[in-house]
Amino acid sequence: MIRGFAAALLSLTLLACTPSVNGGGDLNPAVDVSRFQTFSWAANPPLVSRQGDGIANPVLEAQLEQTVAAVLRGKGYRFVSNPAQADFVVGYTIGARERTRVSSAPSYGLSTGFGGYYGGFGLSYYQPNIITTNYTEGQFAIDILDRRARQPAYHGVATRNIYSGESGASAEIVQSVVLTALRDFPSRAAPQ
Repeated sequence: MIRGFAAALLSLTLLACTPSVNGGGDLNPAVDVSRFQTFSWAANPPLVSRQGDGIANPVLEAQLEQTVAAVLRGKGYRFVSNPAQADFVVGYTIGARERTRVSSAPSYGLSTGFGGYYGGFGLSYYQPNIITTNYTEGQFAIDILDRRARQPAYHGVATRNIYSGESGASAEIVQSVVLTALRDFPSRAAPQ
């Protein structure tokens, strides 16, 4: 009983400490994605561009490529190696940029002193506390293009704060980022 409670508490603590991934996508209403069955990469490698610091991480790129393919297969699409035979092609970009968040909070305090007839303490207001936080924001963007119509079919984005203690992206983080970016891309309907 206690062991189960401790495990649940640890899981909730780790979940609370995990930075959230924000994002979603836009589907082009002019493109009929219901006819899509197969996909391929827009280029080889599918990383279209890298934004920000320009530091290449081939391990992360391979993780992203594998995860994107797995998520699209999970949505019912089939990968083909020849882009000319695909219904849609996929490309993505990754990047990071330094961000600054400035916030303020008022400071209040209690003070005591001699008040004579009226008592001896009161509420005081001090200058606001200015809090400046520097952080790195990572971004993953994915584009799905209708190969035949040569039109964008979908654009998805996922952003996440990257903290200095992180040495690299775990499989769980990569999975979460890709799922967020492809969240609004529809699953393929089963053949009837």
